[in-house]
Amino acid sequence: MILARNTSNPFTPVMTASALFALISFVWSLSGFLSPTTSSFGEYTSSEIFQEVGGHVLFGLLVGAPTFNLSLALVCGASSILIDLDHALSALGFQVLARSAHSAIFALVAGLIVAYMTSPSQNRPILSVTIVGGVLSHLSYDTFAGYGVFPILAPFSYSLYSFPAWTWLGLELSAMTLVLVTTFKVRRLPLLKIRGPKST
Repeated sequence: MILARNTSNPFTPVMTASALFALISFVWSLSGFLSPTTSSFGEYTSSEIFQEVGGHVLFGLLVGAPTFNLSLALVCGASSILIDLDHALSALGFQVLARSAHSAIFALVAGLIVAYMTSPSQNRPILSVTIVGGVLSHLSYDTFAGYGVFPILAPFSYSLYSFPAWTWLGLELSAMTLVLVTTFKVRRLPLLKIRGPKST
């Protein structure tokens, strides 16, 4: 599957990349069983869920904006919220380290896998970096909201690292800068085109 190629549904490329990212996030959460300790980060209540989803998606869209490409921005926004599928096992009551995908290692692996499986080779660098930016934006919002404690080196280390509240801005700006610099360097826009097939 190649995101630059289209189907009758113009949003299929975005949904494909987002679904693959969601699957990777959940599968990665299984590594939480390897942790010598378990933890719970307080799963969302019904009154908090809309604020959480809206905040994460907004932070992700802001990071994706420097690509000047709607579909990449949407993938970035989607990855910023779908990473929370690594809460699923903990929410279901399993004794597992929650948030195992809130990791720099996960960001790199997920970015590489999604880009390799869903994008032509010339577009893979910017898609991969956009995924990484989405993960960083998620960490940024969590830190902004006061939940800045992550197993940032999982699965190599399950130690939890606490990020001071003020670091949210640095995380968000770092993600935006990373995406912006890569976009200018690659210079292969537009990518992941959201439009129907060309008429003959």
